[in-house]
Amino acid sequence: MSEGFPASLLLPADAFDIAHHQVMGRRVAGSGFAQGLCGHLQPGEQLTVLTGSRDCLPQLKTLLQPTLADGARLRLVGRLDPEIIAEEGCLHLPDPGLHRWCWLRAGRPSTSFSLTGVTHTLCSHAVMQGLEHLVTAPLEEWDALVCTSHAARAVVSAAMEGMRERIARRFHQPLPALRAPQLPLIPLGLDPRPFQWEGRFQSRAEQRHQAREALSLPQNAKVVLFVGRLSFHSKAHPMALYRALERLSDRHPLVLVECGHLFNATIAEAFHQLKARFPKLKLLRLGGTTPATEEQKRLALAAADLF
Repeated sequence: MSEGFPASLLLPADAFDIAHHQVMGRRVAGSGFAQGLCGHLQPGEQLTVLTGSRDCLPQLKTLLQPTLADGARLRLVGRLDPEIIAEEGCLHLPDPGLHRWCWLRAGRPSTSFSLTGVTHTLCSHAVMQGLEHLVTAPLEEWDALVCTSHAARAVVSAAMEGMRERIARRFHQPLPALRAPQLPLIPLGLDPRPFQWEGRFQSRAEQRHQAREALSLPQNAKVVLFVGRLSFHSKAHPMALYRALERLSDRHPLVLVECGHLFNATIAEAFHQLKARFPKLKLLRLGGTTPATEEQKRLALAAADLF
């Protein structure tokens, strides 16, 4: 009989599917995290993954079954079943919105299972509101929001503290100390295998040389790389980076490589207009309104000095 892994995963299509949804870090991270768990299960262990919908079960099986460790098992559940979650003792969520899932413990002891989540982008209005709701949600000390950096944990703490201050002012009453949820710091992991060039190059220097040749980048330049969604409002505003690199370009041969996806023509035009304000900055963009390919990402990472 299989032994349950000490946590189940919630993984709806929006949290892992980049074949039918926009390529986003949280979706890539969601699929990679689930694959990593499957690949590192012990013989006899079983990982339970809940999707909330039966529609994506075949796709999830195709994604995870090939990565499953020998002797391990995968249980895919197309519904949100609190009984199944209670069997495992924990449900890990693919986002920071713990407050939205507390209802799963409704009508049962709060000790029946814990809830854990993870931070991704924190700059959107909806995410910030969700962090504030952590203060008033029925969360316990055995619940946790994993913060992937010191900066992320500082943002989460500040959002929660701001809400606590507003509540205290509203009711003219200091609030008791809040110990839930826990905010552990665990940086995102990365599987390096998709970015390895086995057998193609003799050295890192040769790999960089060939990648720059393929991308028509000067061999003597300092190459600075940004990989990700190209979005002012939901990822990272490039103004500070453009300004700093243009100043440095007066002293160093320098090229900025942007590798990613411009979601629509409006965002693409905004990036074009901003770049026009920095005429001395040399810029190579891979991808654009059509997302960058995996090969372009591999070449960009191989060519870069600074990521």
